[in-house]
Amino acid sequence: MYGVYFIDYLVKNYGEEKLLAFLTHYSQNLTSYVFLNRQTEDYFDKDFYSLWAEFQASLITEFTPNIDALKSNEVTGELIGKTPFLLPVSAGKAGLLLGLANGQDRHTIQQYTGDKWEEITPVNRVNSFDNHAQQGLLLTRSIAYADKHTFNDIFIFNDYQWRRVTEKQRFKYVRWMKDGQHFIGSRIVEGLSELWLFDLKKDKEPIRLWQGQQNEIIGDFDIAPNGQYLVASLKRPLQSWKIERFNFEDKNWHKMTNHHGAETTPSFTPSGDVLYSADYDDVYNIYRFDTQKKTISQLTNLVGGAFRPVWQQGLGLVFQSYENSGYTLRHIKDPQVIKLVNNPQKRKNRKVRSPYDTTIEISEPEPYSTWETMQSHSMYPLLFADEVRTLVGLNTYGADALGRHNYDIYAFWDVVNEQASYVFQYQYDNRWTFAYTQDYNFDNLTPEAETANYEISKSQVYLLQRNNIFNAWEDKLGFHSGVTYSLDDVISTPNVITPQPTSTESVNTEELTLGLAFTYDNREYYLNVPGTGWGHYFDFTYEQNIVGIDFSGQKYQTQWHFTFDLPKRFTLMTRLAAGYSTDEAKRFSLGGNNLNEEMRLFDRNQQSIRGYDDLAQLGHIYATQRIELNALLERFEQNFGLFPLGMGDIAGKVFIDSGAAWDSGETPQNLIGIGAQVQVEFKLGYNYTLPITFGYASGLDTVQGKDYLYMNFGSSY
Repeated sequence: MYGVYFIDYLVKNYGEEKLLAFLTHYSQNLTSYVFLNRQTEDYFDKDFYSLWAEFQASLITEFTPNIDALKSNEVTGELIGKTPFLLPVSAGKAGLLLGLANGQDRHTIQQYTGDKWEEITPVNRVNSFDNHAQQGLLLTRSIAYADKHTFNDIFIFNDYQWRRVTEKQRFKYVRWMKDGQHFIGSRIVEGLSELWLFDLKKDKEPIRLWQGQQNEIIGDFDIAPNGQYLVASLKRPLQSWKIERFNFEDKNWHKMTNHHGAETTPSFTPSGDVLYSADYDDVYNIYRFDTQKKTISQLTNLVGGAFRPVWQQGLGLVFQSYENSGYTLRHIKDPQVIKLVNNPQKRKNRKVRSPYDTTIEISEPEPYSTWETMQSHSMYPLLFADEVRTLVGLNTYGADALGRHNYDIYAFWDVVNEQASYVFQYQYDNRWTFAYTQDYNFDNLTPEAETANYEISKSQVYLLQRNNIFNAWEDKLGFHSGVTYSLDDVISTPNVITPQPTSTESVNTEELTLGLAFTYDNREYYLNVPGTGWGHYFDFTYEQNIVGIDFSGQKYQTQWHFTFDLPKRFTLMTRLAAGYSTDEAKRFSLGGNNLNEEMRLFDRNQQSIRGYDDLAQLGHIYATQRIELNALLERFEQNFGLFPLGMGDIAGKVFIDSGAAWDSGETPQNLIGIGAQVQVEFKLGYNYTLPITFGYASGLDTVQGKDYLYMNFGSSY
């Protein structure tokens, strides 16, 4: 919005020629944002700060009289509460119903009884809903499936029971009929808007009432109290949104208003009048259409706008408004007519200009080429440092225009140990993954000595994984398979005497396995919560050595995460994990800070216990536990002046890790590590997020435990 006004200001005050020259030079400069201040001096004879101050002063001069006039006649109603977004709302017999999504707690449908809010049910990604006194809640919600398609399906919630009505459909808006046995849903399929009538009887198929033409778009709608017709916000080609009436008897649309401006979100009052939001005077306000007198009355007068009106018994007119601090939910118990709006008998015939430039020559279509759009367009610095390694590196990534081919590349150099690490991952859709990883582990051969003596082993893993072979339960349950080939080599041994190596099965080993896995994942992510906001993740994996190179036998592993949604911006994450391998199979290892390896489905041989060396324990059996308290500490979203450097979120966590690895017949020796970390987001070039993590972990074991300080710059690797 500010950009539009700023460009308009530059054209009016400095001329279009100067503006075009400035924009051309700016767009051709690879690091244009670094020299923005100097470039404005070259083209406008003043620095950007002076230019922006002039622009702000012009806005104040231009809009202050209008704002003051609106404020002097404001009709805003009483505040019910703040809503961070525009939310679905519906009138209910027992109270006002709101689909609450505040960005930091589980999404729920709440009921307001006039003095307090009461949770009805948690439900995610609700588009619209309606309430019937006997039949309960009728709603649509968005469901993202494993094939990357998102559908909007219809559900009924009554007596604390859910009933699914449609599967993999595209219905966005739904409304009950008066009898509670039928309802109407709207959808858009292949560009054509439709209205469907549903009968709750199982043997009754839904009936299509209407199908629009190309470029006819149906929005929100409501059904008249007498059940004979509905009104909807309808956008016809080259026209704004208008409120129109659809009669169930003749199945035709009829115009209700002939006023200019956009008209949206209609809803009925108990008497049969229509409430809606319209921008007749350039600001959206709430209007009432009298269905008997055919008159239009303005009921609100706000500076920022009023939207989504409903009539709730006991509260009167309820609507959402936009203010300088965000959206709010308000009501006017007895709304008075501010003014009557002229509703012409006929709409003025205005010449509508085609949005298409007919002078442009249209080129012939060409076959889609994947490779032309897959090249990388960015490269970012990386740094990771702890007590034993300091990694510096680069990360680049890319994808084709359709998002079907994706790749991610990391390259590191350990300046302390003079070793290289690599990660390459290619993913086709969400089905096939190929990955290559080269990394290093450090085994302290003298844990009881004051000075650590590390044996360094190199690990290489090749992975070919087939994801989502089978899915169920809205694709939250998945079945997967994978083949891994791993090589482990000891490349550096300190010149110390040790009774028996603890870190490797032999100096050089190879392993080739075939794996199968089940996963269940219903985790939810919220705007104002770092990481997972709520939900479960569970997996069970089975791996079989298919070629007896250095290992044979099987490996079984499982893990379960559950994230609790705590008040405000806090979450509590718990994790339980366990594994077993037969005597001929590769052992598991415990220790280190690499949490990413724990989330692999296959070749998941290492579990992290922060505060310990990479290979603190080895065994054919392991069990680990973790608890983390996470919080969003602050959100800045502010740049340092004009420089392309700013700050985003600051998040923190405290954690406790525990676990043990042992062989059959041995007694487990539990290791416990505690710690905390803070992550600061820096913004580069106004767009790229560069997270920097500072952490501390302490192992409580008197022999193997250590105090670790670590820093991660720009990568979760």
